[in-house]
Amino acid sequence: MFDTPEERARVYDRIAPIILDFANGVGSRTFHAEELRLYVNSRTVHIAPGSPDRILRQLRLGGVLDYEVINRRQSLYQFHLNGTANKGSTMSEPTPAALIEEYIVLRDAKKQADETYAEFIKTHYSTRMDELEGILLDTLNRLGVDSLAGQSGTVYKKLSTSVTVADAREFRRHIIGAEEWDLLDWRANKTAVNDRIDQGQELPPGINRTTFYSVGIRRKS
Repeated sequence: MFDTPEERARVYDRIAPIILDFANGVGSRTFHAEELRLYVNSRTVHIAPGSPDRILRQLRLGGVLDYEVINRRQSLYQFHLNGTANKGSTMSEPTPAALIEEYIVLRDAKKQADETYAEFIKTHYSTRMDELEGILLDTLNRLGVDSLAGQSGTVYKKLSTSVTVADAREFRRHIIGAEEWDLLDWRANKTAVNDRIDQGQELPPGINRTTFYSVGIRRKS
C-alpha cells in the first residue's frame, strides 16, 4: 500500500465513520486504545496497524471528535462528545459495573474480529491455496512423478496419515490383553480426577492438580 496523500485520504474516509460510530457507542465511559483498534479492524480490512490511532488524532485536530488521555500507561481514553474536555480533570477509578461493561464490549469486538479475520483468510488465501494443491497433486499423479520444479519453487508429494479409534472398547481390550501400552497416548482424565477429589479420595500417584480462581463474566439477559 502506497503512503500518499490520496491513499491517506481514502483510509480516512473508510475509518473515520467507524471511529465515530465507536465513540457514539462508548459514550463518556473510559476505553482502552486496543478496544478501538479491535472495533475498527473488525469492520474493515487492509489497513495499517497504526491507522485507527492516526485517524483518531486527525478527528481531534479537525474538531470533529474530542477526547483526553486518562492514563497513558494503560492507554486509557475518554471521549468528550460535547467537545468540552477538561484537560486538568482527575478521573476516579472505574466502577465494577463499568469494568464489566468494558470487558463485554472487548469480548464482543474480539469475537467479531476473529470471525472477520478467519473469513478473510479463508476467502483470500486458504480456499485458493487448497484449489492449487489439488490441481498440482492431480498434475503430479497424471505425470507419474513425485515432484516438479518451477522457477520459484518445487511441488512434491507429501504423505499424511490419520489414525482414529473406530471401536474404543475393542481397542482397550487389545491394549490390555497384549500389554501394548506404547499404542496409547497417556494423559489424565481431568473430570475423573476431580470427581475422585470431590468424593474425598486421594490424588492418584504421578498426577499434579492445581486449582486457582479466575473470573467469569456473563451478559445480563
